[in-house]
Amino acid sequence: MLAAAELPQVSTVDVFCPTLDAGLTTDPVPYPNKVRLRAVYDVTRPGSLLRLLRALRDWKGDLLVFSSNTTSFGDKPASAVLGLMLPFLAKYVGRKPTVVVYHSSVLTSDAELLGYNSLFDRFRGAVAGRLERALFRSVPTFVLLRCFRERLAETAPGARVRVFANEFLEAIPTIRLNRLEASELVPRPKRPPHERPTVLLHGYWGPQKELEGALRVLRDLGRQGVAFRLLLSGAVNPHFPEYRATLERLCVEYGTIISARTGATPEAAIADLMTESDVLLLLYRASGGQSGVLEISSCFELTTVVSDFPEYREKAETKPCVVLVSTETVEERLRALLTGEQSPDASRTPMRDKLTRSARLVAEFLFEAQRVA
Repeated sequence: MLAAAELPQVSTVDVFCPTLDAGLTTDPVPYPNKVRLRAVYDVTRPGSLLRLLRALRDWKGDLLVFSSNTTSFGDKPASAVLGLMLPFLAKYVGRKPTVVVYHSSVLTSDAELLGYNSLFDRFRGAVAGRLERALFRSVPTFVLLRCFRERLAETAPGARVRVFANEFLEAIPTIRLNRLEASELVPRPKRPPHERPTVLLHGYWGPQKELEGALRVLRDLGRQGVAFRLLLSGAVNPHFPEYRATLERLCVEYGTIISARTGATPEAAIADLMTESDVLLLLYRASGGQSGVLEISSCFELTTVVSDFPEYREKAETKPCVVLVSTETVEERLRALLTGEQSPDASRTPMRDKLTRSARLVAEFLFEAQRVA
């Protein structure tokens, strides 16, 4: 949205979004004048999606882009079903030029490893899979990773799926909130010999993240005499509220190595996390798709140690600061980084150059989307 609004060929960006849950606040993102926010539905009330459908019916524009997955319109089964049907209705009933940007699919990910492993989850996944196959065959769909397109070629034959080769889009709100659009990223100053390196654990915590494994590796390194300061940042993934008890247990069990814990981190504060840390440790039990944390950290060129899954391997191709590890190699690679035995790539790219690349890729996506819609 923000990248599209910066393009001279785009006159207006209408954003149909949910109303804010009671008691929550959002960061004051400085939206360009081209962006018009239209909060028309409630993620806790499936019936409110009918208001969204009416709003889309009356909308006059050149391209309608659904940015979604099975839970984008709410966790309730009815919301998921209606949400997956909206692109059909917009394209074939409303006659709107429509495409879908699909972030993750039950056809490309292991839902059980991601934490959706109840009997009801399996039933819901089977229904969602049938709807997704129909969606991908009927409405032009863009996925964010080449490996997703390859998997869908097997699991959804006939799917009209393309790749949206995005870069750093997840970081744009952080960049704008901190007015970093024109910044020149310079190499981080060398730490004094007596100063411990800072390790960052950051994200939405849930069963798909290998948080306990990360803490265990760090505790073992500490017992071996490797010095570091550990910052634990982030709240529990709202899709897995039951994980809150696990997070609290881990914070008690590994409390001796946790130097600071910030909880939910406002978007505006993420830039400081990225620039003040030396290493981000990002371990997963399973990948649900593109990692927003990885996109942000690599945009700030923070050395990021991440699980070697195909999704992150693909992203690492253009990001020298990303270090891919397995369960067997993570301790060794992390020790080398924290003790100075291994130095990450020191090349730095100005932030504006990254934003220019993002804008070019968004422009290419919009051109292709209008062609196939």
